[in-house]
Amino acid sequence: MNLLGFLSFDIYNDLFYCYIVKSSDLIDSSLRYARDTVRNLAPYGSQWYTRMTGYRIPSTGREADIYRILLFPDCRNTREMVDNVLEHRTLDLGSGTTHFSPYSLINCVARKQQERDDDQRAMIGIDARIGHPVGSPDGFSQENLRMEKMRVIANHCLRKILGDQIHTDIPATHGYMQQADARKLPFKDGEFQQILSCHFLPCWLNGDDLDQSFLEADRVLAAGGTMRLFPANFYKLWSRDRICSLLEGPQSTYTHDQVRLPGLWQSLLMSNSHTLILRKKEK
Repeated sequence: MNLLGFLSFDIYNDLFYCYIVKSSDLIDSSLRYARDTVRNLAPYGSQWYTRMTGYRIPSTGREADIYRILLFPDCRNTREMVDNVLEHRTLDLGSGTTHFSPYSLINCVARKQQERDDDQRAMIGIDARIGHPVGSPDGFSQENLRMEKMRVIANHCLRKILGDQIHTDIPATHGYMQQADARKLPFKDGEFQQILSCHFLPCWLNGDDLDQSFLEADRVLAAGGTMRLFPANFYKLWSRDRICSLLEGPQSTYTHDQVRLPGLWQSLLMSNSHTLILRKKEK
């Protein structure tokens, strides 16, 4: 996401929520998050970013509504998106701290499966930092978790004002999340019917890492399955010969659509206002 998109959406909302709860601690967290957000602008990948800034890319979490807007433009509401995931086993690549939010897609899915006594795990989220101690070089930072707690408090406050249901449970932490490297996924061939990537593939990857991660995603995606990528950054995919051979030409195994985001999102996100939907052909 570019600077205008990140600041217009994330920071505006965080400061607005801080005003609602009137907490100096939350205001301090917003200011720290604004600082970290500016550092989170690395259009050429995580290695470039770390080398140039000396910081790791901050992990973030996103609510289900954000997934619906950015990854499921064909779904009319969150309930329809959750039903989609329940019907198509889904892998979320680079899920970050999403599982810590009671209102994230993976927690909505886990909660619905609990209600149905269904233990089949319709959705799995992976991130390389899961399972490592918080604050360690390989784990989520303390700032990541403070920011996620702030988002949860903000959501509680807004939902209370709007009269919406408030959730405090995070069932996705029980078996729905795995520590994994996207370049070597610990799953069987064709295990998933749907793969999601919000600000991960191909946003933060370059070169051989992008090749390997995409080929691994292709391996675990069943024939007839779907990849949903945001932001599209489609030029990265088409610039890589091994990936482009899957996407274009007589030997291609995918069809693809670029879906432009609706209304205000086009202005906020500017050049990153497309979602790329790849559909794997049936064998």
